[in-house]
Amino acid sequence: MANKPDDRRFADVEFDSYISDGAEVHGSYRGKANLLIAGVIQGDLEVDGTVMVATPAAVNGDVSGINVIVSGRVEGDVRARKVAEVRRKAVIKGSVVAREVFIAVGAQVGGDIIAHGKRGVTSFRERRPAPAGEPGPKQP
Repeated sequence: MANKPDDRRFADVEFDSYISDGAEVHGSYRGKANLLIAGVIQGDLEVDGTVMVATPAAVNGDVSGINVIVSGRVEGDVRARKVAEVRRKAVIKGSVVAREVFIAVGAQVGGDIIAHGKRGVTSFRERRPAPAGEPGPKQP
């Protein structure tokens, strides 16, 4: 993935709301602040900002936001008004729809991938440092 303005924005995102690892939420979630999920959500998410489904998070429902980053598990559709980034540990059992879709080598998507912008779908090798306890990407 080339260094473009969206990359810098994702690196600089400040998450105003957080669902921690070990927390479980039942029901739909709607909000206007950027949301980082590390726990479990049983229901749909609709955020007017950036949503990150981190490892080891799980969402059993649809996820939508301006930008959506998935490195955990989603059983539902992912919809982003701008960019959807599917990282290498992500497992999505549903479709991904966005203006631009970035999919890391190793990610799993079990539905359609629809990119309706000029750039379309881009695959990439993740080069970010792996979180503690997670093996890093293999180097060629």
